[in-house]
This record gives sequence, C-alpha cells and structure tokens, in this order.
Amino acid sequence: MLAPLGHTAAWAEDEAPQNALARAHTTLQERGLELGLGYTVELFSNVSGGIEQDTKLLDNLDLTAQLDLERLLGWRGATGWLYVLANHGGNPSEIVGDLQAVSNIEAPTTWRAYEAWIEQRFAHPRASVRAGLYDVNAEFDVIPSAALFSHSSHGIGADFGLSGRNGPSIFPVTSLAVRARVRLADKVYVQGVVADGVPGDPKHPRRNSIMLGDGDGGLWVVESGVRTYRTADHAEPGPEARHASEASLRGPLRTKLALGVWGFTTDRADFSARDVGDAPLEHGGSLGSYLLGEHSV
Repeated sequence: MLAPLGHTAAWAEDEAPQNALARAHTTLQERGLELGLGYTVELFSNVSGGIEQDTKLLDNLDLTAQLDLERLLGWRGATGWLYVLANHGGNPSEIVGDLQAVSNIEAPTTWRAYEAWIEQRFAHPRASVRAGLYDVNAEFDVIPSAALFSHSSHGIGADFGLSGRNGPSIFPVTSLAVRARVRLADKVYVQGVVADGVPGDPKHPRRNSIMLGDGDGGLWVVESGVRTYRTADHAEPGPEARHASEASLRGPLRTKLALGVWGFTTDRADFSARDVGDAPLEHGGSLGSYLLGEHSV
C-alpha cells in the first residue's frame, strides 16, 4: 500500500495488510468460496538448429473459483468449479519445428472459459459425477510427476493429444462432458468420461465457443487404476487437481498404475493414406489405449 505524499501509512500489528487478506480468505472459505490465482511466464530461445534462431516469450494466467455448494446453497455433496484461462505470447513450436509442443502452456492468444462444472458425490467419497466444461487430462492419462515439467511430452500421450478433429477436451480448449468415478477400494478406482468430440471452433481457435454441432460425435475414455500414498488419508482430491499433483493434495504418492482406453465416434482424415485424387482417406472413428505407471523410491 502506498501512502499519500506527506502522510505515513501505519497499521496495528493485527491490522497489517497480509493479516487482513488472510482473514478475508478464511471468511470466504467458511462461506464456501475459495479463489485461486496463478501466473506463469516462459522464455524460450532457439540458439541452434530448428527452423530459425529466435526467442519467444509467452505467459499463462489462471483464475479459479471453487464453490462448496453445500455451504452456499445447502446442496449436500455438491461442489462447483469455475476456471478462466488467459494465454498470450509467442509460439516456440514455430521456430523449433517440433512434433510435440515444447511448452505445455503454448496456446492461441485469448481469454476463455476453460472449465465450469458441478460435481455430485454419492456415498462420500466412494462415487462422484461431474458435468460441464471439463478437462479430460485433469484426471485421465496423467501422472503426478507431469506437473514438474514444462514440455508437453510429460502430459497426455502424443497419440491421444493429437486425436480428434480439434484435439480431445484438454488444454487449451475444452468441451461439455460428463465424468463418473467409483472407488472400489481405498486403492482401486474406475472412471469414465463422455465428451463432445470437437471442443471449441476449429475454424476460429481464438474464439470462446461452446458448440454441439452436427457431426461432432463424441469422445469416450475409460480408465482403471491403483493409487497408494504414504499417508493413510485416501479422501478424493478436489477440483484443484487441475494443476496440482495428487501427491501435493493427499501427501506423497507412493505408486500409481493405470490402464485406459479411449475412442472417438467421428470420422477423421488419415495422417498419411490418400486416395487416387491425393485427398486424405477418412476413417470411421478412432481407438487408442495407454498404460502408465509411477513409483516413488
């Protein structure tokens, strides 16, 4: 805080700005609202090879709001999650010529509603359902250590990330989806999601579009796995899991093993096969799978 010229700014110890912010934060939490702010800046310089030697600066702003709907509205077992995303800056892939993006925050310059869903828990915390704008990679085909690295190869698998007409419902564009999860035991879970097959508007990547167009088809994913932690607390992680690793949410992770299967119901052009007129051949849907594992030593 800046004091006007000629005056002195002073607070009693219990009225310091940081204490006031802490009290405000606690009050909001008690009322069922928790706000979050994250900002990332990356500087990339291609000093040798690639397409050209150049430097790119890009940034990513995250604004989040977690809503305890039981405290706010008396809706028992319900949680809301709102996530606004803003990206700005250069595209390092243009100067590197990579097959996978060198930065996991590389995206068109725009503001967008990134996630907006409601989760209902049943027989807490054994089962839950989420519905709304949803990032599939928040809970599917993800390992905790991916949060430590900036390269996109540490995130969702390249085959899955490049699938679909406009990619799956992941960063930086998501689509409407419904996700269900059941914990069969403290360590074993099964989860599945069905989402609109074409997130956003492929013709206008900077437009904040939520569309359910004819021919979009759907994306579906089913995953089953085992997770163990060094602590005895096996409570389900909250929506803050979008950027935080599971280990940071429930203590250090010991082991995660998971097997997933995904598919699109829409036709798509082949990457290499062509017809006699040199047009890409169309495939009726697509199918893939993944196996992931991580163990803390």
